[in-house]
Amino acid sequence: MHFKLRLIPTAVASLLLAACGGGGGGSGLLTSSSSTGTVVDGYLNFAKVVCDVNENGAYDPGEPVTFTSNTGDGKFVFRPGCTHSLLGAVDGTGTNADTGLAFVGLLRAPAGATVITPLTTLLAAGLTPLQITTALHLPEGTNLFTVDPAATNADGSLKDATLLKTTLAVQQLLQKTTEVVNGLAGMSGSVSTAAVYTLVANALATTLKTGAVLVDTTGTIDSAVVSDMLTLALTSIANASSIDAAVKDALVDSGGAATLPVVMAEALTSQAQEVLSAPEATLTATVLDRQSNTAITDTLKAAVVSGDLTASTAPADLATLGATTTAEAEKPTSTGGTLPGVLATFDEVPPLVFAGFNGAEGSSIQAGPNGGSGKALNVLRTGGEVWAGAEVTVGAMDVSSTNTTVTARVYSPLAGIPIVLKLEGATQAITTGEIQATETVVTGWQTLSWIVPTAKISTAYTKVVLLPNLGTKASVDPGESYFFDDIKLGAAIAAPPVAPTNYLYLKSDAIGFSADGTSNSVSYSMAAFQSTGINIKWPMANGAALKLNLAENGTFNIANGQTLSAAVQIEDMATSGQIRAYTDGVTVSKSGSSITLSVPNLPQALIYGVSGNGNTKAVINFASKVQGISNVLSTATSALSTVMFGEVVNFGITELSNQFTGITGLRGKYKVTIVVNQLPLRKADGTVFDTTSIQMPTSVSNGVESNIVPVTGSGLVGYINLVD
Repeated sequence: MHFKLRLIPTAVASLLLAACGGGGGGSGLLTSSSSTGTVVDGYLNFAKVVCDVNENGAYDPGEPVTFTSNTGDGKFVFRPGCTHSLLGAVDGTGTNADTGLAFVGLLRAPAGATVITPLTTLLAAGLTPLQITTALHLPEGTNLFTVDPAATNADGSLKDATLLKTTLAVQQLLQKTTEVVNGLAGMSGSVSTAAVYTLVANALATTLKTGAVLVDTTGTIDSAVVSDMLTLALTSIANASSIDAAVKDALVDSGGAATLPVVMAEALTSQAQEVLSAPEATLTATVLDRQSNTAITDTLKAAVVSGDLTASTAPADLATLGATTTAEAEKPTSTGGTLPGVLATFDEVPPLVFAGFNGAEGSSIQAGPNGGSGKALNVLRTGGEVWAGAEVTVGAMDVSSTNTTVTARVYSPLAGIPIVLKLEGATQAITTGEIQATETVVTGWQTLSWIVPTAKISTAYTKVVLLPNLGTKASVDPGESYFFDDIKLGAAIAAPPVAPTNYLYLKSDAIGFSADGTSNSVSYSMAAFQSTGINIKWPMANGAALKLNLAENGTFNIANGQTLSAAVQIEDMATSGQIRAYTDGVTVSKSGSSITLSVPNLPQALIYGVSGNGNTKAVINFASKVQGISNVLSTATSALSTVMFGEVVNFGITELSNQFTGITGLRGKYKVTIVVNQLPLRKADGTVFDTTSIQMPTSVSNGVESNIVPVTGSGLVGYINLVD
């Protein structure tokens, strides 16, 4: 069919994926209602679930794969049903719908289970249900295979609060142990995380098999059992062939199983106990605070660097360090003395009272865009006044000299606009006045903060007033849609420190483009890419290439066998036309200053296209063009890495010409979203790129997309200009 359409240049997506190394191992995606289940550490959104056909506890190319939903219920489906054991949150996927935190670890469940949780992970490690319920002081007969720990009653209360809190407390132990082991080595990536987490879970299972009781009849966690688990886990990690040498070396430097249980068992126990003992009303806030807390890792890393923690550290000094670590671990993560003062999550039952005003009357509480957590308040501005917004009644707020910072997760469709907030009391006369967010607003989700002026400190505030894009009148149609979530009150929050090691960056935040692959390239700043755009000659030569001047801040490690996924979305700003491209399973390795990205021989590499009028859709497989390819990038001083992509682009043009016409005649500006996961790439100043998700259909039938794969990770949004 012929369309006069401004179709997005499909293979430009391929070029950006080629920059990540090309395509990757086929996922064997399967979905269906014939086999359903739930992934729970709190419900996990977009968690990768694998039917472990060969029962080896790892994802192998070709094994059936699906993903949990993004609606906050943790549900996944397979077609046909899986009769094998299950793996959950594979490859570092899965975001907690309640806390917004990425899951850390690798969950497992035996065949026949319909839930995948930290407790089913212990079942998969060889414990019987009776051994688990006895060791954790749960009611005998609790069906760990099928009972959803996070299930709620009609009024929103938990059906089994004890089961969920116990599940989360076990996760706290496994997660923080994993983070310490990897953190001591400066290790990043899901392969190392999954391998360590599995050995830690196996160690806890082995410890409990001896009859050890982790949680007694009073609901108290036994630190001696935690210490035994640590000793066994660290010994196993030090001897396991699956563990990266950098991790083992770091354990040797810290003293490993001889020292770490002494200095971290009480700290781990204390954090897990907080989760286990939390009232149901503050459970989410407690889990958010404890899971995001890095005090144990930070304290022990600092002790290793200073020489205070080695294999020869005296017992008395180990005890002192252990007390210090526990004291640091017990401190709240975000505020100056209390758990985060949560004002609104918009998941409350019954819902909070809110009201849109002066052109935002259509505002509502609903599921937010990808990257959010549960429900959010959608402030929908459709005409009205320049101050159209919404107010939320949250109750009395303790705005004091130590609690002057309001924070919220905010989704904006536009960058650089003012996001203004104010607090009000029973009347508008009691107000902080309008407060501008301290951060520059970007497109998508981010955390913003507002500082209450000292002169406006008061305990009389009961409402939060949200004023996005204050000063500008929105169009009536389509209007402007903003989302607010997880509004909190606490002490001043310091800017996150720039990590001293363990990340890659583009020097001067710049990227080069060569139209013919020679040294003649044009360099563009990140700011230019995100505003005016990068000029790309169209149609392009087979030799067209990106020129990257990569550097590493400090020295970082990549786990053996680490893989990444990547996706690109390119949108025609004037029509419905768009392209999404996806690769999975690209292996990443590092030797000295060389970083090798290798495509397997059975990759999944897909392009999805939509015509400008939205009527024509297609999925093209370009695996044959990238299978077996390796790209070597360099971080050596002054080295310029070349990433060829023109041939892949032109292959895509040829393949898509069967569905679309007019591609070579395209000109103009297009919006580009790039997502790469499991690669520690940051801005030059160490700032982490915003988390972004692209939904990739892997098939289209009768104009309907299906088998959607979410690719979530560090995201970059900018523009390209197709020129002669």
